[in-house]
Amino acid sequence: MYRATRELIAERLKTSKFKNISVVSVKYMPIGIPNQCHQNTFEYRSKDVLGTGCQRGMPVSGWLVGEYNKQKQETEIIQHWWFMDSVTEQHVDTTPIGTEEGHKQYEYVVDLELSIWGNDNYDKIDSNVGSSLLRKDNKWFLVKGIDGDTGKLDTRLSYEETESLEVSVLFKDNLYT
Repeated sequence: MYRATRELIAERLKTSKFKNISVVSVKYMPIGIPNQCHQNTFEYRSKDVLGTGCQRGMPVSGWLVGEYNKQKQETEIIQHWWFMDSVTEQHVDTTPIGTEEGHKQYEYVVDLELSIWGNDNYDKIDSNVGSSLLRKDNKWFLVKGIDGDTGKLDTRLSYEETESLEVSVLFKDNLYT
């Protein structure tokens, strides 16, 4: 397990109402639309993509933790969605992310509070995809400039240091004003 993965789990457990934040193994099936993880999750969870007879997979919210970038001395952590096959309990990600080989660098961390908070506050937010993170110099940064609905990257990415990874902080840029 990556150091950043351990640190993310420890930090989220400090404020999460749910103590089941953990690393899971995920089957990668890049058949969806790039940068549309939320949409892909809800489209493919009702399709039997594994051939198990699953008719209704469970949506899963969490994180993709990348490898430590030695050159930049940082780790990218992406807020992400996938689903769990209800027959086999196998986690499945249908969102294409880079190349198949490049995708192998990611560790998946389940964090269901992201989903629950998003559902509870659905009428107050513009996207059920919260802020991604950057871990650098033992500090946490919220990544700004990614459209949560389209996943499109604004070329003017900015980073805001944060002391807390409380779920409301992770969604603060999604709140309607």
